[in-house]
Amino acid sequence: MASSTKSEETMDVDSEKAATKDTGGNLASGEPVADSDDKLEVKSPEAVGNGETRTKRQIKKDDSGISVEKSENSSDDDASKKQKTANGRLQEGDSSMKGSGFFPKLKSKTKSRNYRVKKGRGMGEGSSEEDESTTVESKQDSPKPGEGRSSPDSGHQESSSAPDDVEMEESGKNSAGLETAGVDSTRKRSRASESEESDTGGSEERKTEPSDSEQEEEEEEITPSVLLKQKPKHKWFVMQEVVNRQKGVSGRRQGAELFQQRCYGSLHSVQRLELMYKLEAHHGCVNALHFNNSGTLLASGSDDLSIVVWDWALGKFLVSYDSGHRSNVFQAKFLPLTGDTHIVSCGRDGQIRLAELSSTGVCRSTRRLAQHRGPAHKLAVQQETPHVFLSSGEDALIMSLDVRETKPEKLLYVKDGERKIALYSIHTNPLNNNEFCVSGRDNYVRIYDKRRVSDSTQLKKFCPRHLTNTGTFTHVTCAVFNYNGTEVLGSYNDEDIYLFDTRHPDGSEYIHRFEGHRNNATVKGISFFGPKSEYIVSGSDCGNIYFWDKETESIVQWMPGDENGVVNCLEPHPQIPVLATSGLDDDVKIWVPSCEQEPTMAGLRSAVVSNYKGREDDRQRDPDAFDGQMLWILWRHIRRTERRRM
Repeated sequence: MASSTKSEETMDVDSEKAATKDTGGNLASGEPVADSDDKLEVKSPEAVGNGETRTKRQIKKDDSGISVEKSENSSDDDASKKQKTANGRLQEGDSSMKGSGFFPKLKSKTKSRNYRVKKGRGMGEGSSEEDESTTVESKQDSPKPGEGRSSPDSGHQESSSAPDDVEMEESGKNSAGLETAGVDSTRKRSRASESEESDTGGSEERKTEPSDSEQEEEEEEITPSVLLKQKPKHKWFVMQEVVNRQKGVSGRRQGAELFQQRCYGSLHSVQRLELMYKLEAHHGCVNALHFNNSGTLLASGSDDLSIVVWDWALGKFLVSYDSGHRSNVFQAKFLPLTGDTHIVSCGRDGQIRLAELSSTGVCRSTRRLAQHRGPAHKLAVQQETPHVFLSSGEDALIMSLDVRETKPEKLLYVKDGERKIALYSIHTNPLNNNEFCVSGRDNYVRIYDKRRVSDSTQLKKFCPRHLTNTGTFTHVTCAVFNYNGTEVLGSYNDEDIYLFDTRHPDGSEYIHRFEGHRNNATVKGISFFGPKSEYIVSGSDCGNIYFWDKETESIVQWMPGDENGVVNCLEPHPQIPVLATSGLDDDVKIWVPSCEQEPTMAGLRSAVVSNYKGREDDRQRDPDAFDGQMLWILWRHIRRTERRRM
């Protein structure tokens, strides 16, 4: 190993002397400059101009018989020597090159050159820690701009602050015959190749980086406030509640009844809801759901003009009959009479009909009780007077119907000045049958008293103040009272859900706001959940079911509720934490708190952000375009036509 090293050093010195013998002519022309015994093969000056191209040298020694070949991957030291020779910086007969101090300086310059190449290729944000350390080291080794660094052996002062190609250009101006056409073309090609590589590397990063950064920016920019609200804490613990149920508690309520109500209103029951099964008997969209007082039966109405009575616990239907309507059935409810054999219904044809069922499960007859001059969407039954119920329609008329009478009683027309308000919803105060609330095609939830409707004035009306502007086109698709009538809830079309306190003065602002869902495509219902209305539940255009905690306004449960994309009806069970839902699908879904794990609600954020973006996009469109109700009618017509063809 020692002998080979020595021979290599001797050959390097000989080659350098031979290369520097004629710096003026032969080196520029590319002709060999050596004796006949020592053959030196030097590449053309084109290779000298390229800072990254390695030279090839073949040195043959006749006296020793040892031949040494160096490939393109030769060391940085040899390449640097040839560059020094080509630039004319090494003088003939200079013996300082043989010193060992010359090589560390070349290594530092190589580091600096590599650092500049990497920087040109777009290290930037994606550089690793190793690259950063190399950068710092190269900066420390290289002198400051304008300063020279002397070699410990040669004593020459050289500047290493400029790039290699710049050095070669400056030296070429001072050296005669080095700036040839071949060198210039080689430099252009080398710079073009480097620029292509840098552009290629930069383009690959530009393809990936903007997509990630754009997603991060969108996530940072769009964060609905409902996702930041604090979640409620659990207040119901099963072990303690079971012990209290067995021991009993003092007061009017027994232990079992208190256990049932506390379990129903607990966060545990809401978060453990999952799909139990689907009730399938209809052949169209299911628009109406209603439990009887005991909760043992469930009635459903559909676009197929039929009404089905279900034993939902067993998952089968008991009675299916033709409602007698000529168009879509919008509402079907049990009258709170003994036996649960009377069902009233309304529909798009404006008819209010009564069906009488037998105890054997057969529909005896159906008859028309009243007729609206427009679609009738909702009915309101009264517990204290089970034979009497209320109806509302898009003709702005509110009627009181008694199944024992032949003619209905027209209570009033809901108006805003001289303009009639098409009504979508009506609901009765659970603790005061004289009070009822209506909502329709304007921004207000109105509360009336049956004893004071002669002058056509409402007791109170509520609307969020930011929606009272005349330019804002919104309407209330549904409004309901809570369990004791102290609060009223309104769901606004393509807006949020607002809760008002009925004990506040007329025109008071809302007390709670519930966000995240989308109510645009259909006339959606809304409901409280829990024996004391602890939660708010609503469907959405995205096909999901949303539960909000009433006090914190945070989303505590979120689950897919409709395969076709829209959930319209939500009916809570009157006694236990069970929920029935329906929408564009032809079935009824039953949800029970049987899930063993708390929900992860994966996908909630993307659904809420999507609903938010969709609402903002619709607000920027032409206000004269089709509204949600028109789109809903068109969708129903298309589905009905497809079923008829099949």
